[in-house]
This record gives sequence, C-alpha cells and structure tokens, in this order.
Amino acid sequence: MTSHILLAVEILTVIIGISGMILYHTRKPSSLPGALNQLLWIGPSIRHTYRVRYGPVFRMVLRNHHVIVITSAEAIRNALFADHHLLSAHIEHYENAYIACNDPSLYQRLYATNAHRIFPILDHRLSRRAVDGITPGFAAQVFHTLKLLSNTHSVSLKQSLTEPLYVAASTILFGSRFSPDTYHDFVTFNQSIPARLCRRPFWFLPSSRARKRLLNHISQYLDEAGSTAADDKLAASFIDAFREHNIPLKESAPVILLLMVSHYGNMFNTVLWLMTSLLADPVAFSAVRNEIDKGVREVFGGIQPFLAEASPTSLNSESFVLLNSAILETLRMNAVLTSLRIAQRDFDLRDDEGTIPIYKDDYIMLDVRAAHRCENSYPDGDKFIFDRFVSKEYESDITSAAGKPFFALGAGKHLCK
Repeated sequence: MTSHILLAVEILTVIIGISGMILYHTRKPSSLPGALNQLLWIGPSIRHTYRVRYGPVFRMVLRNHHVIVITSAEAIRNALFADHHLLSAHIEHYENAYIACNDPSLYQRLYATNAHRIFPILDHRLSRRAVDGITPGFAAQVFHTLKLLSNTHSVSLKQSLTEPLYVAASTILFGSRFSPDTYHDFVTFNQSIPARLCRRPFWFLPSSRARKRLLNHISQYLDEAGSTAADDKLAASFIDAFREHNIPLKESAPVILLLMVSHYGNMFNTVLWLMTSLLADPVAFSAVRNEIDKGVREVFGGIQPFLAEASPTSLNSESFVLLNSAILETLRMNAVLTSLRIAQRDFDLRDDEGTIPIYKDDYIMLDVRAAHRCENSYPDGDKFIFDRFVSKEYESDITSAAGKPFFALGAGKHLCK
C-alpha cells in the first residue's frame, strides 16, 4: 500500500506547487482494556518520559496487565517479523473491527478476511511493480476536484487537501460507480474513531449515521457489481475474493470500510502534516516548489503531460529528490502508530544489547515514534529537516531510509499485520 499512498501525496503536492493554490475558501481478551487503548492514542509524551528515565525497553502494569513498551529499532524489527503464533496481533484487529461493526460475533471473521483475503490482494496490486498499472488518471482527477473546490465560496485547508485525494483514490480503488459524495460521511465517521477506540463519551449520533450510510453505500456497490462489468479496477479483485469464499455483504462491507479508514486516513494525515511543515518553513517550501516547477517542466514537458503521465515510476527520480525526502521526513516525524501484540508463549526477543524476556500473555507495545526520533539515528530528531533523506547518489524514495529505523506506512514489514 505504501507505493500508492506515496504517489497520492507526491501528486497532490506537485499540483499545489505548480498552481500555487492553497485553497482557503491472563486469558486472551476479546477487546482491548480501556487503559491500554488510551495509552495507544494519547500516550506518546508519557512513553517518551519513561523512555528517557528507564531506557528503550521498559515494563508497565496497567489494570493488572503487563505491558512491555519497546522503542528500540532492532527489537521492533524482530517483533514485526516474529511468527503470529509467537506474537499475535489479533486483538488489535478486533479493535479495528469494533469501529466498523457493532456485532462482536463477526470480529474474528472480519480479521480473517482482511488477513487472508484482502492483504494479499493489496500486497500484489499495490506493490511498486504493479501500482503503475492502476494509477493512470489519478493526477487528472485530483486536479479536477481542486478546480471544483476553487469555485466554492469557503473551503478549509483540510478539505482542499483531503477531498481531492478521497475522490481520486476512490476512483482508483473502486471505479466510477463508487460515489465521491461519500466524502463528508467518511470524514464525520473518521473523526469519531479515536473516541470510539478509547471508549470515551462523545455525541455518537452523527458519526453513527455517517457509518450506516457508508456501509449501505458499500453494500449496494458490492451487490450491484455482481451484474455489471464496470470499471471496478482493484475492487474487482476484492469482489472476486468475497464471492469465492462465500463472504456475505454483512461481513464484506465492514472489510471495505476498514480498508478505507486505514488507506485514506494515512493519506490524509501525511499530506496535512507535509503541507503544514512546508508552509511553516519558507526555505523548505521554496526549495520544494522550485524543484517541482523544474521537474514537471523537464521530465514531463508541462502540467498537461504531467496530469496524464504521473506515476510512481516517473516521480521516483532525482528530479524530485527534495519532494521525496520531505515526504519521508513527514512520515518519520508523524508516524504515531503504536502496534500492539500479545505473547502466545514465553520467549526471548532479540535486541541490540541482548535479549528481552517475554512471558505468555504479556502485551508488547511497539512504539515506532520513539524509534523514529532516536538521536543516534536521526540527529535533531524532533525537527522537520526537509532534505534529511537526500543522498549524494539518488537511490529511490524508500531506500533513502535504508540502514535507519523507518516503519511508516508499511515501509518494510507491515505493522498492521
């Protein structure tokens, strides 16, 4: 999924840069304990304080649950590559299912469908080798939606950045039959997710209604796909998998909604932080903007050829080295994902300085944010340095981070698996 998300952010940034347009107008639990869930979402500063005091690995006790917080890059890497029979991520997936579906009896099947049906499709169809084949027209759709928004009386910066991505990505993933009018329902539902996961009191009715409308639209979309041969693109592979394994709409619709939450949520966060970081640094903004102007002119021959030809391959070049570096730096600084695993048996986890004893039923919290800001790997790790990943010889966007801890958006082993 990384290639498509990076492409989306690159294209939107290039378009904005060209146009100069920032629109203003002890048993395995079935659910995650509340205290742990809140620590995942609101605990980075707490975990940073503990890391400074106790080192890169420390043990906490929350509501009688033993939690081992790991901020060491080597230990995180080894945990991510551990067999799921050793460290299971099922409880995290059940929590994800909770936000999309109110029926706990379906959580295990939703997890199995995602893990064994959807992830393999995404790995294959959105890989760097294959993603060029499904992205033609993406840039043109982003630009078209931006133009429509420019005629709107009042548009927030957030909407001007995220709605074009939502519309273009939906077209790429689901074809033209998936309505772009679902954007506002998605945003309403997406904003409620932290409160839902933390079990915090909130006025749930607007987001619940938005979720219901989204699920109804997805169900109708999947149902109608059975009798048409429309431009379903990537979604055709999902639909074939659902049919092959007799997965009903009641289960397949929440699976698609979860895919949208993870895919669009990552894009939205990345592009918002990228643009705010560049706007806050005039030197960085000017350098990236000048590179974009020159790159589009020399590589594509102008804006119209760019809109028609932009792809991961064409953008992954030394002509856009500062843009790619700024995106990687944004991912490094703002990857707040904290992955959680449960130990299925006693074992020793390898670390830089030896081994970490892990006991059955321990919660293992992988804190990538701390690893990304480690001063030994990234000097001035708390600062946005737009050209941090620029090397003397350009390699490629992701391999620019080779040899350093970098766990954002599946760059390496997927944290969500």
